[in-house]
Amino acid sequence: MLSRRLLSIGLYLAISAPICTNAAVDGKSALSSWVAGKGLVTAPSLESPDFDKILAKVKVSGTGRIIVRLKEPKTLGRPFTTEGGLSPEMAESQRQVIDHIQSSLMSRLSSKTLKKTKQYKHIPFLAMEVDEVELEKLVTSPEVDFIEEDIPVPLSLAESIPLIGASADGTFSGFSGAGQSVAILDTGVDSTHPFLAGKVVDEACYSLNLCPNGQTSMTGTGAGRNCDTSINGCFHGTHVAGIAAGEGIGFSGVARDSSIIAVQVFSRFNTQTECGGVSPPCVKSYTSDFVYGLERVFDIRSNHNIAAVNMSLGGGLYNTNCDNTAQSVKAAIDNLRSVGIATIIASGNDGNSSSISYPACVSTAISVGATTKLDTIASYSNSSSLLTLLAPGTSIFSSFPGNQYYYASGTSMATPHVAGAWAVIKSEKPTATVDEIQNALVSTGIFIEDGRNRITKPRINLGSAVTQITPCVYTVSPTSASIVSNGGTNYLSIACGKYCSWIASSNDSWITLTSGTSGIGNGTIIFSVAANRGDSRTGTITVAGYTITVMQQGIPPIANFTATATRATAPFTVNFIDQSQAATSWHWDFGDGTSSNEQNPKHNYATRGNFQVTLDATNASGTSRIIKSVNNFIDITSIINFLLED
Repeated sequence: MLSRRLLSIGLYLAISAPICTNAAVDGKSALSSWVAGKGLVTAPSLESPDFDKILAKVKVSGTGRIIVRLKEPKTLGRPFTTEGGLSPEMAESQRQVIDHIQSSLMSRLSSKTLKKTKQYKHIPFLAMEVDEVELEKLVTSPEVDFIEEDIPVPLSLAESIPLIGASADGTFSGFSGAGQSVAILDTGVDSTHPFLAGKVVDEACYSLNLCPNGQTSMTGTGAGRNCDTSINGCFHGTHVAGIAAGEGIGFSGVARDSSIIAVQVFSRFNTQTECGGVSPPCVKSYTSDFVYGLERVFDIRSNHNIAAVNMSLGGGLYNTNCDNTAQSVKAAIDNLRSVGIATIIASGNDGNSSSISYPACVSTAISVGATTKLDTIASYSNSSSLLTLLAPGTSIFSSFPGNQYYYASGTSMATPHVAGAWAVIKSEKPTATVDEIQNALVSTGIFIEDGRNRITKPRINLGSAVTQITPCVYTVSPTSASIVSNGGTNYLSIACGKYCSWIASSNDSWITLTSGTSGIGNGTIIFSVAANRGDSRTGTITVAGYTITVMQQGIPPIANFTATATRATAPFTVNFIDQSQAATSWHWDFGDGTSSNEQNPKHNYATRGNFQVTLDATNASGTSRIIKSVNNFIDITSIINFLLED
């Protein structure tokens, strides 16, 4: 039998309950008015900040959904407490008290209401749908001290995934981990959970006493299933796996199309001394077991495209790397890194601002700290200059064994966000190295300062990292457009990667983009050009950073003129009046050997005779010529009018 070294290595999890501190004045006023109007007497401690909303629902719909909190009895001797801080005996006693109060209250409710009542086992609450009569009973009940509205709340995972850059469809520029696997070294995975159905493709177990076959190791179907949930912490691997790769209706994990390799590496411990601050029985992992797990991942790398290993575990505190004291771990991590597999490890939940835990302290591991959804450092998250990345870790909703879903917080929850990110990027670029992906996540991250130590680290922004890892290349054709003076409808084609986005625009008023102003992937831009009644002109259309030149011809000039004599005998003076269209320059030949470039010249003829007067009218589109005859009787006759050819 192998010799095992037990370290204080636990699951990095901090359970947190959402707290609402908003006191609704309208709700309090509505409750007081309603109670007074009905002549009811309530318990002095009763509060209901949402009562105005509850009452409105009941009045309009006939019923309303509510959750009531039960007041602890004096016989309990203390307020109701979360079970994590209680011994098994105290927890069981508290559950019995909750059950007794629930039963007493429910005995006074109608059978119709009882059918729609949810009885909680571990927390002092009841949820139900009530009409106004049942609401009166609850408001006057001494067992009730708080009533809240039961509303449909958005799922927290559906908040953390967009936070790191997901599109509306839950993917990252269309990539979602397809063809990649994430190895979860944890307490096992409930592969029958709907969120994880069909995702577990390989399983193994390395444990002193929790492998399903009763041995210390096992591989194959069923080997990586979650340990008995009666043991404190055995939900953990299922929750972590869901964050990394779960797929559900309405919300999913980071790499929803990736698969999971479940490796159970934890053993059961039964005494308070062994479990420390966690109620026994609990689970911990021997170094020898999780190193076996890393070895297993390396062994099966040819069977699966493994993007990363997730290890939401650890213990101790290190303010420098622990390579010298963790050589077996370092060797296993380096072995995986050499074949393009990252090992991603939680930094720990001690709230330490100068150290991170083992084995995250290994220099070649990717260590991960936790942030809140407001992009602040989570107070429980360990931090130091050794830290590699940050990710959301507070109040994350994911799968629990037995087809359940719960919230959990901790660097355990942050770590699978990064492991899933690795799978997403590898699905886009399977040849990407660990260094390449790490650099992309660091350089595109949202940098957040830890106020405790003034250290700034990047919170992953996967949407930007996906773009950076393989930059989009665009081809626009044609690269220029020549448009006739009458204008009309024209087209540009853009070719690019399937998930590359682009925007088209023009600042020229005579160019209008009628379709295709933006898009993702290949597309067509339709633009119209107004008729040009003047000179030729040049404009531009900008597409995905490229400038397309649009050149439009002007209307060719049409030469014409009239003439008026000031006297009828020689010498006589003629005023020439330009009547040309669209001309910008003029050249006159008066037929007597003289000329002018004025638009409306005045010319003196010294002798009598017939003179052929020629006018060349010009603009950027060409030159038009007209010839007229002028004689001493001021008889002006058009002889010829034509456009000169270039």
